[in-house]
Amino acid sequence: MMLYFYTLDGRKIEETRLEPNLDYRLRNFSHKLLMLEAYNLKGEKLFEEKLVLE
Repeated sequence: MMLYFYTLDGRKIEETRLEPNLDYRLRNFSHKLLMLEAYNLKGEKLFEEKLVLE
């Protein structure tokens, strides 16, 4: 699965391939509100969510 993190104004700030059984830590903590898009390996969008980091 591919994860893409965006600012609320649409700038991509990070992307990663999520691997089973591995933890992922977001490196860019300068934004507290983010949009997350997740895609399968075929490039099909699975979901989109707004994240609030505390």
